[in-house]
Amino acid sequence: MLEFGKPLGGVAYPDRPGAYAIIENPALAIALVKTSRGCFLPGGGVEPGEDLKTALHREVLEETGFAITIGDEFATASQYLFAKSDGRYFRKIGHFFLAELAGKISPPTETDHDLIWCSPDDSIRQLTHEFQKWAIREALNSAR
Repeated sequence: MLEFGKPLGGVAYPDRPGAYAIIENPALAIALVKTSRGCFLPGGGVEPGEDLKTALHREVLEETGFAITIGDEFATASQYLFAKSDGRYFRKIGHFFLAELAGKISPPTETDHDLIWCSPDDSIRQLTHEFQKWAIREALNSAR
């Protein structure tokens, strides 16, 4: 598996699996979620007992209020991170899926998350995590 970031010696990095969506609109813009901590692909952590697609449906609904149709998983990569909010180190394992919006269901429950649309190049510039930038490049390369 491709890894991003460098782990610090002597620090334990528990694995934190996550599922993330690459969602493109008809204008070929990519969906990002903007928060006070940065910009991210829609999606997030898998809870105990959840499978990847169930977690992705839940996370996107919480962040955006939209239901999605999930396609195939096209890439997996990890990144070593420090979560300031938790004061913990971990290795995020990202499972990346192509997806489409399937309709607005409700207002987002994570009210500090804003859905924004950016060109592919702007998306790569704005994303906070390198493994998500890589995933967009992979999705675009496989579409060509």
